[in-house]
Amino acid sequence: METLLAIGIGIGLASVAGVRAFLPLALVGLSARLGLFELPAPFGFVDDWAAIGAFVVLALLETGLDKVSSLQKTLNVIQTPLRIAAGAVLFALALREGLDAGAIPELVAGGVIAGVVAVLKYVLRPRSDGTSAGSPRPF
Repeated sequence: METLLAIGIGIGLASVAGVRAFLPLALVGLSARLGLFELPAPFGFVDDWAAIGAFVVLALLETGLDKVSSLQKTLNVIQTPLRIAAGAVLFALALREGLDAGAIPELVAGGVIAGVVAVLKYVLRPRSDGTSAGSPRPF
């Protein structure tokens, strides 16, 4: 049962990473820093205050720049690999795997989940232009 819960958490974190790469990393780092769970050895840097602060700043920057219509396509192209990597790491973190050969299935699964969500966000998101002031146009 514990494994199923960890898989569900991993799917949720990887899915969120497919939309916002840095927000779930900041939340996982803060949760680990507050002692809610322990991170596997190679991911120990995630709960450092400097890393948490950097993730928060990057999440705010990502969210703000996402509202600029002229940058949406460029940011999606740049951030899709980042979202895939974040999803892979978060899925492996949820299953408490390190970065060894045994973690390859978890890393691949997390990357695929985040990648599918990132591509769906790009494909299904309504387009906006300069006249819409950043909000999606209904037509």
